[in-house]
Amino acid sequence: MRVAVIGAGAGGLVCAKELRRVGLEAVVFEANARVGGTWVYDPRPDQHGAMYASLRTNLPTDVMAYVDAPFEASRRFPGHAEVLAYLQRYAIDLGDVIRFGHRVERIARAEAGFLVDGTHFDAVAVCTGHYHAPFVPRLPGLEGFGGRVSHSHDYRVPAPFSGRRVALLGAKASGVDISGDLVGHAAKVWLCAREPDDAPERPGIELRAAIVHAEGRDLTLADGSVLRDVDDLLLCTGYDYAFEFLEPGLVTVERKWVHPLWLDLVCVQAPRLAFVGLPFQVVPFPLMQLQSRLFAHLLSGRVPWPSAAEMMAEHRASVAQLQAEGARRRHFFRYGPRQFEYLDDLARRVGAPPMPASFRAHYESTRAARRADPEGYRDSPALLRALGECV
Repeated sequence: MRVAVIGAGAGGLVCAKELRRVGLEAVVFEANARVGGTWVYDPRPDQHGAMYASLRTNLPTDVMAYVDAPFEASRRFPGHAEVLAYLQRYAIDLGDVIRFGHRVERIARAEAGFLVDGTHFDAVAVCTGHYHAPFVPRLPGLEGFGGRVSHSHDYRVPAPFSGRRVALLGAKASGVDISGDLVGHAAKVWLCAREPDDAPERPGIELRAAIVHAEGRDLTLADGSVLRDVDDLLLCTGYDYAFEFLEPGLVTVERKWVHPLWLDLVCVQAPRLAFVGLPFQVVPFPLMQLQSRLFAHLLSGRVPWPSAAEMMAEHRASVAQLQAEGARRRHFFRYGPRQFEYLDDLARRVGAPPMPASFRAHYESTRAARRADPEGYRDSPALLRALGECV
């Protein structure tokens, strides 16, 4: 059986390995000239990439590594170059199956499989992640804003913002990191969010309500206040899913949600099509590895396929549970604490042991430390001691 794997980032590499582990043939299509996907840093802001120069992981190496590939790095929270080196080492035996410089244009259903740019495959794993389509909110007046508008996707270094008055919209990981990066360079830094009280207080950064309107170089906030003479509006608003190469009708792509998928992985309409790595607020590498292992086991017959009706019923039950818990549709893929139950479920289905207790302990210790000290938690002696004890 030949399986097309779209993307040679963290998801595509582990998917190819899991497919080969069960005796299937994997062919990986990668648009760029090297492996690594989103972890490839390109200093040019006009080039695709979600990395900025100062970025370090917000998870420790022993949590974020693949379950069968220990992470060798000089720091517990490495920079993007160290993560890329880890992925390059991991991919050392995959060079013969990766087709570099091939951007997939079209995936369509065909008899007994799919056509990928005209070539037949028995199955397809889409491993392009979710850092390709920056989300730009519908902000009244944005088109006429008198300052510069950019997205965190375009941010690399603080130098272009030196001496400028910068408002950032969005206080999740990128907003918190980049706002801290700008302190000492920008003349003023505002971090604006729907719930500014949830963001950490830090010197040099003023927490404000969400931006609701732009006019000239002024930004009106949800609480009625106004930021005056803003030079830069930096949108730290995340990303949307985008699969322009897919035949219409296979899945429905909404903001932050793709459906119907069984286990947020397998396309119900075409079960030999999988989407690896769509959930966010997760530990991505282990999650993508277990997702890939389940897909490989399904394709190889090691795990029996459920019927289409069973997959749809399980998908609908999952959606109903999320709705009962009050989750918005755009948060259906935001896992957070429920990732641990999901990982254990995937492991059970493929006959693998559950994640060790230290996995969740490390994750939660890091999350608490990040909340308390977003600038210094990665090198905090207290956190490093706690991580050493959670083994």
